[in-house]
Amino acid sequence: MAPVLYSFDDFFWMPETAFRLMGYDALRRSKSAWLELLMWVFYIFCGVIHTFFNCIMIYRLYEMDFKETHISLIMRYATEITFVINSDTKFVTYLWHRSSIQRVHARLAELYPQTTPMRLQYQVEKYYWSRALRILIALYFGASALMVEGPLLESMYMYVRDWLHMGRQHAQFSYLHYYPFISLDAEKPSLVGYIGTYLGENLHSLVMVNSNMGMDLWMVCFVGQLCMHFDYIGRTLQAYQPDRQHDVADCEFLAHLVVKHQRLMEIQKEINSIFGGSLILNLITTAGVFCTVGVYILLQGLDLEGVSYLIFIFTAIAQLYLICYYGELITSLSTYVGQAAYSHTWHNASQAYKKLLLLIMLRSQRPAELSAMGFLALSVDTFKQLMSVSYVCLDEDYDTIEYYVYYNKNEKLELSGLDP
Repeated sequence: MAPVLYSFDDFFWMPETAFRLMGYDALRRSKSAWLELLMWVFYIFCGVIHTFFNCIMIYRLYEMDFKETHISLIMRYATEITFVINSDTKFVTYLWHRSSIQRVHARLAELYPQTTPMRLQYQVEKYYWSRALRILIALYFGASALMVEGPLLESMYMYVRDWLHMGRQHAQFSYLHYYPFISLDAEKPSLVGYIGTYLGENLHSLVMVNSNMGMDLWMVCFVGQLCMHFDYIGRTLQAYQPDRQHDVADCEFLAHLVVKHQRLMEIQKEINSIFGGSLILNLITTAGVFCTVGVYILLQGLDLEGVSYLIFIFTAIAQLYLICYYGELITSLSTYVGQAAYSHTWHNASQAYKKLLLLIMLRSQRPAELSAMGFLALSVDTFKQLMSVSYVCLDEDYDTIEYYVYYNKNEKLELSGLDP
């Protein structure tokens, strides 16, 4: 079966779509005036709803009595706050570095192979979105949607069940919804108010989920392109056989690779400067979400909401693994360039060729890496360490919460004059 020779835009349809779904055109592509206006209106509307929900959440936290609030509700609030911080930081990072991201996109577009033979040499299909990766991303969005739509599905199920068992006159709709900081009138529930609330919750969730995943998809796309180019340089260099008899052609060939390698290293530095801050926050908040969601599931059990949370945390962990995997991949392939320079038949080349080759060897001594503001280079080992620390924290948090619940229960019994 012949490989599919993807174009450069084919690689970026996924992060572009993630931002387009909330009305934001990341690359400012040309479109009709009415469509651009419609997208801007939807984008502003989503931003207003998202800000409004965040303000309500902050207000509910301000008036909350933590001593009287059930610990599971506190865990839900902690999860929401952590996820909001992570998502909003990522989107603000994109807006702040928008011109830099567009510049990196344009520079990578210039380097992308344009002809069919060149795309075959670059093995572009190898670095396209794999089926496993597409399934992972679909699961992430599906789990996020299930969390928000779960209460609606549960309300519909209970209504149909009561209708079948007790009749239509005695069946009542529960008006359940997802976010705990949004309250509806329990005595006089309004269908219109419920629909409006649910639409608002969906838009609020849309902004957070797409901002969170969309920013990571941009970074993965950029790093994936660099990996493809490093792999091509390494394979081409390793297969090349220089000879003193054709010194000029050898030097021209190697000079092209040296310039290309230098441009790739410059682009990687710019990628780190763009995504470094959000990366370190991503590591911290993902560990926090893992702990809070884990405690919440242990307290609540595996009902429909618990299952959706469980699926979500697994996809969030897989999202973090994806970033760490690409961090290790780019380090490995940039190191491979130096190994290829050492292992090919450079001893048959001229002195001029060897001097040019030395530039690649020296640069490869410090391989490209995906760095969280210079504090931490992302790799599979980083992922393992973070998961180990998160698991220890989860275990300690659950023990602490068990003690807290037991202590409060006994204290209330003592105040009421009963034996604990």
